[in-house]
Amino acid sequence: PGEGDGGNILGRGDVVLLGYWQAHTTGTCVNSANFFALDDVGTFFLTAAADACVHMWSGEGLHVGKFGRDRWALEDSTTWLSVEGPKGGDAYEIQLAAERERDKAAAA
Repeated sequence: PGEGDGGNILGRGDVVLLGYWQAHTTGTCVNSANFFALDDVGTFFLTAAADACVHMWSGEGLHVGKFGRDRWALEDSTTWLSVEGPKGGDAYEIQLAAERERDKAAAA
């Protein structure tokens, strides 16, 4: 437990997995992840891996870009590489289940 967290330890049942994806296409392990927030723009994180690449992601898992190769403006998501979030995780499965139920109800 970290300082100031009251000694609370979160377990798997305390969190919802929003998504998962391969952060670096070479399949190397991510060595570092840094999170930050910009007022009126959003939450972002950077990943760095053994492939010597650094990628930027939105808090929703959209791939903003790769440093040294791509150009983007954080405040303009149309300049980002991804247009939709990762497929996978608890939240995605819940969404799919809700869509299936809605489709069944519409067909009845």
